Amino acid sequence: MNRETAWWKRTFIYQVYPKSFQDTTGSGTGDLEGIIRRLDYLEKLGAGALWLTPVYPSPGVDNGYDISDYTAIDPACGTMADFERLAAEAKKRGIRILMDLVYNHSSDRHPWFLASKRDRTNEKADWYIWRDPKEGAVIPADGSAPENGEPTNWRAIFGGSVWTWCPERRQYYYHTFAKEQPDLNWEKPEVRRALYDAATFWLDHGAGGFRIDAITYIKKPAVMRDGTPDSPDGTVSVHDMTANTPGILDFLREFRREVFDGRDIVTVGEANGVPAEELEDWVGRDGVFSMLFEFSHVLLPFEGPEMWCRPKPWKLTELKSALRKSQEAVKDQGWLPVYFENHDRARSVNYFFEQLCEGAGREFAGSGSLDGGTAGAGDAGGMQETYARRAKALAAVLFTLRGTPFVYQGEELGMPNADWKDPAEFNDLSTRWQYENALREGFSPEEALRFAAFFSRDNARTPMQWSAEQNAGFSPAGSGAAAPWLPVHEDFAFRNAGAEEQDPDSVLHCYRELAMLRAGAEELISGSFADLLPESETLYCFARILGKSAVVTAVNFSGGEAEVSWDVLLERLPEGVSGKGREVLFSSCRDQRDGTGPEAWDSVRQETTVSPEKRLRLRPLEARIIRI
Repeated sequence: MNRETAWWKRTFIYQVYPKSFQDTTGSGTGDLEGIIRRLDYLEKLGAGALWLTPVYPSPGVDNGYDISDYTAIDPACGTMADFERLAAEAKKRGIRILMDLVYNHSSDRHPWFLASKRDRTNEKADWYIWRDPKEGAVIPADGSAPENGEPTNWRAIFGGSVWTWCPERRQYYYHTFAKEQPDLNWEKPEVRRALYDAATFWLDHGAGGFRIDAITYIKKPAVMRDGTPDSPDGTVSVHDMTANTPGILDFLREFRREVFDGRDIVTVGEANGVPAEELEDWVGRDGVFSMLFEFSHVLLPFEGPEMWCRPKPWKLTELKSALRKSQEAVKDQGWLPVYFENHDRARSVNYFFEQLCEGAGREFAGSGSLDGGTAGAGDAGGMQETYARRAKALAAVLFTLRGTPFVYQGEELGMPNADWKDPAEFNDLSTRWQYENALREGFSPEEALRFAAFFSRDNARTPMQWSAEQNAGFSPAGSGAAAPWLPVHEDFAFRNAGAEEQDPDSVLHCYRELAMLRAGAEELISGSFADLLPESETLYCFARILGKSAVVTAVNFSGGEAEVSWDVLLERLPEGVSGKGREVLFSSCRDQRDGTGPEAWDSVRQETTVSPEKRLRLRPLEARIIRI
């Protein structure tokens, strides 16, 4: 496969969270049949591939990321026949299916772990990572955990120690995430072979590629030592102690050689913290993956560990800097996904426009509406329009940066965070731990809830909103039907796919328009990237340049009017791009697109006259894409 012309560079990938996408049985959770029924919607949207979060058998501690069988379908989702039908029906529509491989860890209910924990001599005894208690710790006569016996002070991603005591073996087992997610021992060749065989199984059953979860944690240090504490409880983040341990690429090159090579598939690694100087090894011409998720722009509110109760203020220039560094890191070779949402993040219309800390010092629209209103779940006026404008502004960036856009379900509708009123409403184990941690650090219950509600992964996991019917059309209603597994967002009556289908100015139509624009503009596929206004705290202006042509994206991230001189933008473009003629390809304001807007706003459909406007003027939260 030629990576320069690969199919996955010319389309976008849509992420489906099956549990929340479409329930066809009345169980309250989504299923594969539901995805099949929505394939026409996804085809019309323009998606070239669907990334499914895990649909394997699982106890559900981490909503499917604790897998108990790598080569089967969870009965709650359907059957293997359903999966094969999904792959076949998607293929008819030019859509590929990406499976989510969770290969850093399994469920503690997986037969491999149940065997491994039985004793120290069975054939799978070292398929997981086991350690004796810290030197000097005394194991009680009853075999229970010794006091302060954990081998290191490392803190798991979901909180607590990475070590959990196993009385059967009188040892601790290691888990980067929850205690129900023990880490697999990649040093064991038999483990790697079993995982490679499972991946090949899915390719043989119709999968078109993989997203690979938490892959930077698979290689552990040969010697595990305490780290410098970064928390009042004396622990240190496991990420800082294990991510990207030297030698990891040896494993991944073997993975590619044994499974990926020779197949027309796409592979996307979740690899937080890979240094820019190593990206060539990860996603270059001979890299181990097709693409790699980069995290810097979604971690802007945090300095150090991702502690939700300790967010820091950030500015638009910092967001632009993070995106620029990612673009520049792969400018010569390599490719990255472009994304603002996924199943692990809050909704982008909140996350990138509101802050929970004082002193933000930026001109963003904040948590209020453009007309001075305040955010509220039932506000169908000011905030409805504000969320829509924010969604369109981000969409313009999403579809015009260099890389493959990833769209998360509901993002194309402009869905905002939910209105959480009680910590008991949260399903996500990470959110529950972050809430409790905020209380431990001295915050009031009200403050702890505010942090949890804003950052919670559950915001992205509320049911997909298909219609204004009961349960938002996500699941059947009536006698015998279970309630949706998470509450439906309060705004479903007016923010749903059916309503947006009928509104030509909706976020949904905006996404379709941008997907078509990207597919038809070679500058947006093959063009280089240039940040034209990195110093502005109001405007994000960048260009995609191909030969003597350039496509400029200009987005006003503020709640007020903003403008910039075209001379300033043009002088920052490479020599040879004249800018004498300009054509508006897209505007997020409807009257800009159809030419009915006031002249004061530079309302032109084609700026191909001999005297184009000298200044680019944008309304609050307006995005415009212009070919010059």
